[in-house]
Amino acid sequence: MGNLSQYGGGYAYQKLRSLGCSESTARIYAAKTSIKSFGAGELVWTKGQNITHWCTIINGLVSCSLVTPNKEDVHVALFGENSWFGEHSILSQKPSFANYSCLVPVDILQIASSSVHELLETEIAFASKLAKISAWRVQRTSEMLMLMRLGNPALRSVIGISQFAETLAYNADRPPTIGFGSEITIPINQTVLASLCGVSRSRLSAVIHALEKHGWLRLEYGRIEVLNLPAWHAFASTRRNMNDTKYDPTIEDLIESLYHSAPH
Repeated sequence: MGNLSQYGGGYAYQKLRSLGCSESTARIYAAKTSIKSFGAGELVWTKGQNITHWCTIINGLVSCSLVTPNKEDVHVALFGENSWFGEHSILSQKPSFANYSCLVPVDILQIASSSVHELLETEIAFASKLAKISAWRVQRTSEMLMLMRLGNPALRSVIGISQFAETLAYNADRPPTIGFGSEITIPINQTVLASLCGVSRSRLSAVIHALEKHGWLRLEYGRIEVLNLPAWHAFASTRRNMNDTKYDPTIEDLIESLYHSAPH
């Protein structure tokens, strides 16, 4: 986590400016922000808890999971550096609909929900930006829920890996139009990744080795490196948007889809 003093007023000011706040408003509300740190495995919020702050991640990864009637967690979103999260409950003024857990040590910048509501009333550009983020998130969560609840272990595993490929490559709340690198390293072990994907450790291992064999992953010292990020991004986007998604593909089917998604 280290020294977080650099993320004080200036950093908060820039974050608020990027959300559409005027210079004067950003200065005022930057002074009202605070920084909070969490350890790996800690919960930021649990389902049913009142969300008192809107948060953006300075560093780390946060998983959002829904709780089924059988008390099982279904992972539906992954938030990385520069991602804002928690806006749905603030806008609806209802308790959290999900669990938000830290996959690694996390530092967040937070602004009180009361301040968010004040900005919604006074800053038109901020309100517009937040509305777009919220609408995009609702759609994305719905798409991911279908894939992670109905998909077979192979599909859930590959979709889970693709989420890390997107989140860590873009390093932002929403994908920008600029390019990105060619590979990233998933910063959690395979046991935690299997849990996120809702599959057994052995099932995930079989998928990983198949993907490694075909050049989509590389294993280094127990860590997973995701290769050819443009293809992973195109694959994930296509899967979420397919109206006729097959929820029981073989790993061979998924590898073929990755090949078709790769830029040629």
